Amino acid sequence: MPFIFRGNDVTALLDNPLTAANSLFSILEQEEPALVADLSALWKTHVRGTPLVAGTAWRPALGAFAKISSFWDNTYSDQRLAGLLYGPNAAAATQAVTGAASANQFLREFEAARDEAFFYVFFQLSSVNELAGVSFLATYYHHDISALFVQRPHSFVREVVSRRVIETAQIMLRILYGNMSMGWGSFYSTRTLSTTLLLAKMHHHALATYRTPGTGRRCYNQSSVAFTLLTFSYVVAQAWVDKGFAYNEQR
Repeated sequence: MPFIFRGNDVTALLDNPLTAANSLFSILEQEEPALVADLSALWKTHVRGTPLVAGTAWRPALGAFAKISSFWDNTYSDQRLAGLLYGPNAAAATQAVTGAASANQFLREFEAARDEAFFYVFFQLSSVNELAGVSFLATYYHHDISALFVQRPHSFVREVVSRRVIETAQIMLRILYGNMSMGWGSFYSTRTLSTTLLLAKMHHHALATYRTPGTGRRCYNQSSVAFTLLTFSYVVAQAWVDKGFAYNEQR
């Protein structure tokens, strides 16, 4: 049976593994391996120091993300990481991914897109309704994602699911706001890139061993991540339609 999302048959997307040899984070890993290793260590330290919720196999994750905003230097800042991405060894690969010719252009476009997303996702009732009624539900139609939840018993515990949903929203807010405390962001720059990378590290460490029955595919893979991004991006794209901008839904 084909999987139809908003009138488009996206069945093939659910079976095609995607590669990301030239993703921004793979470029960062090559240019600054210490940063990636530090974020991985941060998550492992959080796991060791954070107890499971009683009677479940789930532990809260927000504390690890909060620590990024407590580092009062520019090690994790978007400005510094953009500079690494557009360094002499990586600029060509980065431009191929982003389309921006310089670190300054990338930061301008990146911050503008983040601010737009922040406003449209959380400050309009229609967007919140789309997020809950379309994007959030559709994400779990991907068979790798649904297979993952079936294999994790705490996914059936109402208290845990409620806390996970709230925590996911809090992490999303940190990403869209830049993961800085109020006005301090103007002094130390925002940390969206490093916060997003920590989110990827969290999922990799927690979910890498799960496989989809029958196919043996990893449940946490580029296809499932891309599908999640696409379904949640629908909210922001739909907001542009409401403003009268041209938007090709099929594309």
